[in-house]
Amino acid sequence: MGYGIEEDELRQFVEGLYSDQTRARVRALLDWYETNGAAPDPETKDELFLRSAIESSVSYRWAREISLDEKVRQRAELARQRFVDALDELGKTTVGTLSKIFGNGVGLIETRKGKLWQCEEVERHLLEVLQPLDILLEKTPFRLTDRFIPGHFGHVAVWMGTYEELERLGLWNHEIFDESRYQVYRDLVRDGHSVLEALRTGVELNTLAEFLNVDDLAVLRPVYLDEEEIPETLIRAFRQVGKAYDFNFEVETTDTIVCSELPYHVYTGVDWQTDEQLGRFTISPDHVAAEALTESGPFELVLLYHDGRLIDAAEDLSLMRRLSKQA
Repeated sequence: MGYGIEEDELRQFVEGLYSDQTRARVRALLDWYETNGAAPDPETKDELFLRSAIESSVSYRWAREISLDEKVRQRAELARQRFVDALDELGKTTVGTLSKIFGNGVGLIETRKGKLWQCEEVERHLLEVLQPLDILLEKTPFRLTDRFIPGHFGHVAVWMGTYEELERLGLWNHEIFDESRYQVYRDLVRDGHSVLEALRTGVELNTLAEFLNVDDLAVLRPVYLDEEEIPETLIRAFRQVGKAYDFNFEVETTDTIVCSELPYHVYTGVDWQTDEQLGRFTISPDHVAAEALTESGPFELVLLYHDGRLIDAAEDLSLMRRLSKQA
């Protein structure tokens, strides 16, 4: 949806390719080509190249050599794939619905506020340190949902940067902001909504003050990105806004996203670690944190708050490693 691609477009393309109408049209064109255009005389360099491109293509052989038996087999395979996909979608819908009911119920239980909640000094410090595309990892042991998330950290968000920072990067001149919904996102950033996160209500932009209802906070900075890659990575992040929450926790879906899948889809240059659970691949917040635990990783740890306290820079990385092992 971030690119205006509708559901099942790939399936419609494949079925259109294998339709009798398409096959007949291609066959008619090839008949003309073989009669009139296969061997022009004299042949120019461009004509030689064109003939080579046509005759070496898969479509050329496909249209010439297809038999009735092959057509029947292809149609049967397409029907089988539709049936298997429908069963798979039914299973995902069932699991997702149960997960949504459970998650929404458990998500309401919060025993207290976080130790960084409404701490203006922490917020000022973060605004001085944060740069566009920094990753925010948090721990909220006072929420019941935190008990069901593997590892130490329980949530991931992306800091998009301030309005002025994005203006200096020339981001607001990108053609995407000609669209009305992206103009709304620009206005939200102007009003301080620079935290991109996937909540149960969907992927949205929130303020840093709203995000700081936490006990632990780690900031990771992408060090593998070139300066030229930053604007397009930010645009890719904006494309996630408005997507539904992924109650199936499957990284291979692009229309629904859980919090830890945001980095997976935004930072496409990273070889992310995933786990296979119940036949699907998932990524946890600690998988994201792991990318900053080595000196040669794609991210570096910029700062760490633990149990409401800022950890000294000389100790923060070793503490992150211990927290990950303990989890």
